[in-house]
Amino acid sequence: RPGTFANATGQAACEPRPPGSRQAKYNATFCTPCDAGAFCPSGASAGLPCPAGSWSRSYDLGDSSQCTVCPAGTFCSSGSVAPTPCAAGSFAASERTLSCSLCAAGKFQPAEGQTACLTCERGHYCNRGATTPTPCPGGTVGEATGLSRKDLCNPVAPGFWAPTGSGEPTPCPTSGF
Repeated sequence: RPGTFANATGQAACEPRPPGSRQAKYNATFCTPCDAGAFCPSGASAGLPCPAGSWSRSYDLGDSSQCTVCPAGTFCSSGSVAPTPCAAGSFAASERTLSCSLCAAGKFQPAEGQTACLTCERGHYCNRGATTPTPCPGGTVGEATGLSRKDLCNPVAPGFWAPTGSGEPTPCPTSGF
């Protein structure tokens, strides 16, 4: 029956399949290694996926505790054969993450596989999930860090000017401008 095997003729009973292998056929004389991303408990006819938040490339796991914990900065869905790095604009702060979180508004992350996001710099704003800061338009200034929207870039007062991405206004020259 599935989950057992007989490796010699004349056996009185079939042997339970050893942990780390599987057997799904009747009248089997050997067992097949468990699949990567799965574990095969003793007597099982098919592998069970490594739980979400863990992974495995091995073919001989007999218990879910043998699956490798997914590290911070990555995520692992059920049955993963490798951790997947979080995309730019997202992060995973801890181990065993099932999915990455987008950077909050006012923060950004240009690299993949990170555990935190960076604070948006002066003269810029960052929407949720930003991979790079967006410069405040010319004629406006972003005097604080962590701006989350374009409308938080303030217009400059008369007698001042500001190029794109300015963190503070510059006085207009007195010589003919």
